[in-house]
Parts: sequence; C-alpha cells; structure tokens
Amino acid sequence: MKTVYSVTMIKNEIDIIEIFIRYNLNFLDRMMILDNGSTDGTIEIILELIEEGLPIDLVFDHNPAYIQAEIITDLMYFTIQKYNPDFILPLDVDEFIATYKNVDIKKTIVGFPENALTYFNWITYVPTEKDNSKDRNVIRRIRHRRNKQHNYDEKVLIPTFLAKKQKVVIKQGSHDLEKIVGVKWRRNHTDLINLAHYPVRSVDQMKSKYLVGWLANLARPKQVLFDWYYYYNIIKNGDNFTVEDLSTLALYYDVIDKSKKISVIEDPISLDNLGDITLRYSKQFSIDVTKNILNYTENLAREYSLLRHKVYDKIPDNYISDEEILVTIKDFMLIKGWLSVREACELYRAAKSLEGTKLNLCEIGSWLGRSSYVLAKSIQKKRNSVLHCVDAFDGAGDAISEDLYSEEQKILGENNLLLDKFKKNMEKGGVLSYIKIHEGYSFDIIKNFKTKLDFLFIDGNHDYQSVYRDYLEWSPLVKKGGYIAFHDVGSGHTTGPKQVVEQNIVGNPMWINQRLVDELYVAQKAK
Repeated sequence: MKTVYSVTMIKNEIDIIEIFIRYNLNFLDRMMILDNGSTDGTIEIILELIEEGLPIDLVFDHNPAYIQAEIITDLMYFTIQKYNPDFILPLDVDEFIATYKNVDIKKTIVGFPENALTYFNWITYVPTEKDNSKDRNVIRRIRHRRNKQHNYDEKVLIPTFLAKKQKVVIKQGSHDLEKIVGVKWRRNHTDLINLAHYPVRSVDQMKSKYLVGWLANLARPKQVLFDWYYYYNIIKNGDNFTVEDLSTLALYYDVIDKSKKISVIEDPISLDNLGDITLRYSKQFSIDVTKNILNYTENLAREYSLLRHKVYDKIPDNYISDEEILVTIKDFMLIKGWLSVREACELYRAAKSLEGTKLNLCEIGSWLGRSSYVLAKSIQKKRNSVLHCVDAFDGAGDAISEDLYSEEQKILGENNLLLDKFKKNMEKGGVLSYIKIHEGYSFDIIKNFKTKLDFLFIDGNHDYQSVYRDYLEWSPLVKKGGYIAFHDVGSGHTTGPKQVVEQNIVGNPMWINQRLVDELYVAQKAK
C-alpha cells in the first residue's frame, strides 16, 4: 500500500503535541518532527512516544528565525532520501486530518493522484465558554468551528514523484509550493479530506505563540506583517485576555477583513474508530509564558554571539552544533534531572573535544544519571575511556535539594534504590560499561582517588563550603588542557556554585576559554 508521511516543525507545544501525534498516526505511516528549540517539556513527551514504539523521527534545528518554509522543505527532502514515501503532508502541530464525509481517510489520501498536488481545506475551531476547561485533550475540549471558513486557506499534499522529478520549495505556512518558471503542476482540490485547525487554545498558549512567534518573525531576513504583530502589540501593552477574546482571535484567525460577521456551530471532529488516543504524558503541565519568552531570547542572544564569533574569530574545526549533538544524546531527557538541553550540549561538546582514547572524566553528583548519560556518550567511541561517577546515592544534599531527593526516594522505596535506578538508566542508554561508580561522599572518595582527570564536573552538594571543598580537593587532578565544569551557577535556590566560580575561576589565569551556558560554567585548564 502507498505510504503517507507528515513533516512538522514545532516549538513549545506541550499542550497539544501528544494528541497531535496519537490522533494523526491513525492516518499516517510515519511522522517526521523537527524541534525548533522547545524548552517546555514538548521534546520529553515526543521521546516517551518514541519509547512506546510509535513511528516518529525527531530531529533538531534551533535557528531562532521563523524560516518555516526553508526548514520544512529540507525536512521533506531528508524524509524522501531516508524513507522514500509516496506522499508528504506538511502538517502544523495545530492541524488534525479529518473528514466530514463518509470516507476512509487513509484510503482516500493514498488514492489521490501521484502526478498532481492535492489541496485540503482548513476548518478552524474556536474556543468558547462552553468548553470543558479541565479536559486537556484539545480536540475533545474545543467542539465549535466556524460555520463558514472565510479565509479559504488550503494545505498541500505533495506526491514525492513530483518532488523527486523537480526541486520544489514549500511556501511559508505550507499552503502551496513556490512557483517555478516554466513548470505548471496539475492541481487537485478536494473536500473529502480537511484539516481541523486549532490555532488558539488557551490564554497562555496564545500569549506564548504570538510573543515568541513575532520575535522569531523579526529574526527572519525578510519580515512578513500579519496578525501576530497586531496581537503582540496588544499583549505588550499589558491588556488582559478572556475566553471571549480567545473566541474572537480564533474566529478571525487569518481573516483579513475583521468586519465580517462569522458564526460558529458545534461540530467536533469524530473520534470514532480510532486507535488508543489516551493522553499519558500530558496529564500535568502548565504553559509558562515568561519562561518560553526568556528561553527564546537567550537562544537568540547566543546565536548572535556565535555569529559574531564566526565573523571575528575562527570557529574550531571540531565544533559541533547543538542540533548535531542532540541526535546523539536526546534520550538524556528521559532521565529525571535538572540539566537543560543547552547545558547538555555544551557538556557533551567540551568532553567530546578532548583528544586521546584513554580519557578519564569525573562527575561529582550523579543523581539518576541525566548528565552521566551525556558525558558517557561523549566517550562512547573512545576505547579505554572511563566516566567516574561519585555519589552517595542516599538522597543527601543541600537543604532545598534534599526535599526533592527525598520525594524521589519515597517513590523508589528503601534499600538504596537510587543507585539501582541510576544503573538501570545507564544500562538502558547503553553506556553503563563506560562508567565506574564510586559510591560515597566526594570528600571521602578523594582520599583514595589518584587518577588524573581530563574532565571534572562538580554538581554535588550545592552549599558554598561543599562546592569549595570539591574544588580545592578535586581540581588539582585536572590535567593541563582538561576541563572543569560547575552546574547551577545561576540557580535561584543556592549561591554556592556561583560564589566558588566567581572567586576561583573568573579572572584566574589558570582557567581559560571560560563560558556560561544557562547555569553551566565551563573552563579549560591553561596549558
């Protein structure tokens, strides 16, 4: 039977990503998803779904500019090269394949001509005060749609036969292909298949979408003036939003003439005859608008810094981008812990840059192995290299952290199951054989630890005296050219790591190539 794959770009879609995937996989053979810098838990949900065995590919591109057309076009050709499906459907995360006719959706899609572009209609859904706000399933909660669409936007289904025959470019928004001089495609418009469209779902989702979305639009080489700018300015001016405002936003989404009278009818998309679409990973979440904006602006600033670095300095030949790194280490997000995506990439990048095949890395404070997995992956192809993990695995820590640790200890039970969980996580990740566990407190382990280190990661007890003691006792073991790293230097609950770094690393000529990534501080020992 012919195959249909979707290509999708996402950014911070925690409120809709799970149902988007579970629902649409009823009609698709595989979903190709590109993450554009999510920091809200979206990636973790996708990884859980992949763990279930769902046919999903996850790739990364953290370009802060909203260049959807370029990214989706590249993703389409990547998909064709890797899997060679018969059809590609560019699908946004707020779109759900539906029909309002008595047809089999999958059979209908694969029955469309392979020598023509087929266009589906948008059917826009509108939140109302009648919605059950407690239902996290978006397509079950939002039951009303426009009685008449008014904007008449369509989405294009692309036969790969055409994409292989002629290099094509998907337009911004994935509504069509860019025109090619001298090429005229056959066009097929259908009302058998539609895309149920849920662009506005909650106040916080809307704010995050328009604030981050407009900033990303400004980062493009060429800006496009559209509704996002209008609502961005409303939010910027401090206006509050109600459910009625959300309804208005959805009613007139992508409708140029705002004076039109648009009515709604209750007509939810059918959930009959589907596979299991139970939400397992979206039960508890919140959309943190401020966090999403700050994370985006941090990414934008870092991209600007990297760009200046490329212009004024020489980037090392062995520099690896975050996107390349995430292909290797993305499963670290399935392990409980507090290491961010950017921190994980920087940790891996620094460790990976070390030369030699007999490396010794050491981590003080392993917890359940989130950072351990990242460091172990960096030496996976280097024979005779070892990651030394130093931890008492007893849930001890500074006053704030200890509460978090004890809660996890209760979940796991007694008999030092933290260590067992750590081992299982590392074994599942395929890196346990690269790890030597030193069970105990760092100030005791150091008494008999004489191995010279290529990399030292201090992430144990975070009170000042403990961090300072770890630095004094362990840093002399770091070789010249080796790295030292501290975690939580910007943490709001403790100033220990920050004080130690400021007093002993910053301004110290012994430590060069210093950089801060989120709350991770990395420095290299001068040669």
